[in-house]
Amino acid sequence: MFSCSSVTLRKPVARSSLRGTRPASSGLLNIETEHLLLGLLREDKALTSGFLPSHASVESIRKQIEGHTVIREKVSTSVDLPLSNESKRVLAYAAEEAERLQNKHIGTEHKLLGLLREKDAFAAQLLNSQGLSLDRAREIVAKLRRTQRRYMTL
Repeated sequence: MFSCSSVTLRKPVARSSLRGTRPASSGLLNIETEHLLLGLLREDKALTSGFLPSHASVESIRKQIEGHTVIREKVSTSVDLPLSNESKRVLAYAAEEAERLQNKHIGTEHKLLGLLREKDAFAAQLLNSQGLSLDRAREIVAKLRRTQRRYMTL
């Protein structure tokens, strides 16, 4: 499923799968965009701190997701949960963002951009409510890349 992605993408997706929700209309557990966001917030604190204004913003997002999510039984980590259609699009957008930036691996920064591109998703709305737009996130990613290149040439 993630053959073209890096470990930094697989880990948050795997962790987010532990918090899958069950839509009322179906008997299936799904990984929704907010679960991808929770995995990202948990996995890449350095990236998160570069995009969100404070730790309080992260906690606010977590609490809003918890309030929005119906807590279900715990799921074994060995179970593969299906991605919602929105989550599939987010990961496809993440791959496009990595390609646009000429990166060989899909990283957490690309997943964040993918979440923001899925504008109607709950995760994108949460990020937007914290003042993070897709354009602003792209600017921050570009700045981070320039900084990384400078350190690599030293």
